Amino acid sequence: MEGTALLVGPPNVGKSLLFQRLTGRYAQVSNYPGTTVELVAAPWVGGRLVDTPGIYGLEGGSEEEQVTKRMLAGAGVAVVVVGALTLERDLYLALQIWAMGLPMLLVVNQLDEARGRGIRPDLAVLRGALGVPVVGTVAVRNIGLRKLVEELPRAVPGGGGLPDFGGDVLPILEGGRGEERRAVCQDYFRRRADELATMVIGNRGRRSSGGLWLLRPLPGLLVLLLLLAATYFFLGVLMARIVLDYAERVLLGEFYTPLLQELAGTVLPPGSFLYGLLAGSNGVLSVTVAYLLIILLPLVASFYFWIGLLEDTGYLPRLVVLLDRTLGRFGLNGKAVIPLILGLGCGTAASVGARTLDSPRERIMVTFLLALAVPCSAQMAVILGLLAPLGAGYLAFYFLLLALVFGVAGCLGGRVLGKAEGLAIALPPLRLPDPANILRKTVYRTVNFGREAFPYFFYGGVVMTMLEQGRMLTWLENLLRPLTVGWLELPAAASKAFLLGMLRRDFGAAGLYQLALTPAQTLTAAFTITLFVPCLPALLVVLKERGKMVGFGIWIFTLVAAFFLGGLVPRLLAFL
Repeated sequence: MEGTALLVGPPNVGKSLLFQRLTGRYAQVSNYPGTTVELVAAPWVGGRLVDTPGIYGLEGGSEEEQVTKRMLAGAGVAVVVVGALTLERDLYLALQIWAMGLPMLLVVNQLDEARGRGIRPDLAVLRGALGVPVVGTVAVRNIGLRKLVEELPRAVPGGGGLPDFGGDVLPILEGGRGEERRAVCQDYFRRRADELATMVIGNRGRRSSGGLWLLRPLPGLLVLLLLLAATYFFLGVLMARIVLDYAERVLLGEFYTPLLQELAGTVLPPGSFLYGLLAGSNGVLSVTVAYLLIILLPLVASFYFWIGLLEDTGYLPRLVVLLDRTLGRFGLNGKAVIPLILGLGCGTAASVGARTLDSPRERIMVTFLLALAVPCSAQMAVILGLLAPLGAGYLAFYFLLLALVFGVAGCLGGRVLGKAEGLAIALPPLRLPDPANILRKTVYRTVNFGREAFPYFFYGGVVMTMLEQGRMLTWLENLLRPLTVGWLELPAAASKAFLLGMLRRDFGAAGLYQLALTPAQTLTAAFTITLFVPCLPALLVVLKERGKMVGFGIWIFTLVAAFFLGGLVPRLLAFL
């Protein structure tokens, strides 16, 4: 990795924005081999610059920390970014990297925010204490970036071990020389970071980041309810209903699909295999363009925009802390609240949102809960339309059953997959969001997601067409009838609704409208279709994000769970 500069630092210090400002838009996103950790790299100053995941220290066991340690071991230079308002916290990581003896350059970012609070970090003191180049920057305004590039060739190795420990400190931090020795080493870095912060900013700058009232139950939960309402309106109503309804009805129904079928019909006989492969209802061009470009990407973009807004304001970490204890009962920590809330808007975008979680175990757990017991807004709207005429009792029973499934699945999943990772998160200052920064992040993340997701939708269209052309869909419908009629006690025609649910959850729920169902059958069908397998776009995203084994495992489990639990409903109603 000679010639590689690593951009390393904690979350919320402007590291990724600094990367974009330094390298421009010529970046490549890839997963570190054998992990789900994304790295972004781009040509820079005669080599390349790699943006590593945000971490707080090198002693943890998360994928992000493990990947960063491996890359540091072979890096040419470490560009360590710290926040001017969070020096006491951020210098803990900087000192660990300094002690490894790597060529290092320290960047103190967000100087404008510090000065706005009357804090002026003394960078000369920091430079003298560490013996490495120190540069102050304001990444949002391109201030200090030229100086950073000029100082890069002057990067020199840091401490190269500590006098009291000797040699490389990394094996000690990883616990390779005993837990007691490791604890003493960590305590050294914490005390040294505290001393350095006092030298650089004094006691005046060491104050609360603000917004602690958001962590208290009453005001915090009230703000959360407002956030839930805003999230539901933005993702569930504005995007999932209004925007996507227009896209499906007008862009697809009136323009794209007729044009595609007309063009394909001029060169291929309608009804032929090639015609179906390209322009059929599940064809490659139909599925890839319709689901990916017109339906999924707007949802993903809106998700990234919403998350970017919460990131920039500093509210997101406070929400995580507020709900950490509650979600701990389901085998998760507070960070899981983000994708779970987004799942009420769209499960596909929420599966992408599981990237924000720390460990693969938590990502799997949240993806499983999203697939099983979190209905998207489009599906929920249809289900409410089915149940509302039956009265408040049926609606209450439906939500009670759904909450019970979510709670039991969360508790059992936590026991199987293990206890949740402890929550380690710092609270950045509350601030007004930067619209330009949010827009840049939204576009950048959406484009990279689309590039990665394209093959999954392309091959998904091929598979669905082959099933349809080979009359496999009719075979599957007949296969489901013993379950729908014999176990669920529904009409045989309900099989078609479940097959439609594989394509889109709301399609499946809407298919129930065509059936003459009793109130008990309506409740059974609505509950079963809610627990049913992820829709095609969500499944393809899960396969991409979690891997084939996990993706198909979740698909099979939700299929079995939906029919088994759904069949208990008519028997429970008969008992009551």
